[in-house]
Amino acid sequence: MASVMDSRKLYTAPTGTEMPLIESDDDICVSVAAPILSEGDILGCVVFAAKRGSASPTEVQIKLATAVASFLGKQMEC
Repeated sequence: MASVMDSRKLYTAPTGTEMPLIESDDDICVSVAAPILSEGDILGCVVFAAKRGSASPTEVQIKLATAVASFLGKQMEC
């Protein structure tokens, strides 16, 4: 997950190569991850999780994660 945040780019899981959300549990995987950026700093990540083998994330899920991450980043600016 740290590599997703360090890349500062949106991550969408390709079908069949999902990244586990928790290292000790392979059943729940990251579907979409959007880093929260504020003034150039990484504050965290908005993550949508799904069960392994689920359908690829929809366009709505991708846009929602991006919008939430952008909103949270702007709220942290002062």
